[in-house]
Amino acid sequence: MGGSGQGKVDEKKLKKLAESWGVLPPAERAKAIQEITRDLPPKYRPMIEEYFKSLNKVNGVQP
Repeated sequence: MGGSGQGKVDEKKLKKLAESWGVLPPAERAKAIQEITRDLPPKYRPMIEEYFKSLNKVNGVQP
């Protein structure tokens, strides 16, 4: 079922990604979410996705 990691995210990488989120093409955004959540327990994926959806709204980005 995946998510064998400890549930830790590289905060520097997450911050950098959040700062450039508005200029990333949709395919790159999807790839980034997948990479970030790869080693996380499945219960965290919806939270991460919701965070980036909120960035979309703030930056006026189409999903």
